[in-house]
Amino acid sequence: MLDTMKHQAVLIKIEIEKYSNEVKEDKEKKLAKLNRFIELIDNLLKANYFERVGGKNEYNKNFIKEADILEEDEWNEIIDILKDEMRDWWN
Repeated sequence: MLDTMKHQAVLIKIEIEKYSNEVKEDKEKKLAKLNRFIELIDNLLKANYFERVGGKNEYNKNFIKEADILEEDEWNEIIDILKDEMRDWWN
């Protein structure tokens, strides 16, 4: 499902870049949100939270907790982006 969401977001981004007649500032804001959405989906697909908080090969409860918090924060950001922006992507 995440792969499909990412694929669709990339297609929407291409359409907006090529064909949108929006004001430049509005278009750039929309594209920035799409790029962030794509980045967040990539992070979920890679499941790279532990490495991103500095937990290379160490088993450390703090790194695990930080990774869990980062993952949850990014999930929440995805939901917020979808709630706030998704309708605009198709307009």
